[in-house]
Amino acid sequence: MWFTDSEKAKATSIIGFGAQCGSLVGMAIPGIVAVGLDTADPKADLLTIRECILVSNVILTFFCMLFLIFFRHKPLNPPSKMAVEADNIKAVSDRDNSASWGFLLKKLC
Repeated sequence: MWFTDSEKAKATSIIGFGAQCGSLVGMAIPGIVAVGLDTADPKADLLTIRECILVSNVILTFFCMLFLIFFRHKPLNPPSKMAVEADNIKAVSDRDNSASWGFLLKKLC
């Protein structure tokens, strides 16, 4: 809703390409690590696997933090009048449904 028609196709293709690249990297890294493992020394293998997991988690955390810091929920200027109207409708709907959240949470507990 926050992209113009020409930008929707671009955003969808970038997200799809990013997902495929992530899958490729996720399959390639364990293969690279497995080649370097030595079956004669299981303790060294365990340390190598732990280091690999630690490095991948540090990289993932770094990129997630960048995303959380710099990502905006929506643009400053909506691309169309329809986007503004949809946002107003959602705000009214959220305000009307906020009273029922307390009841749902109590019921859930």
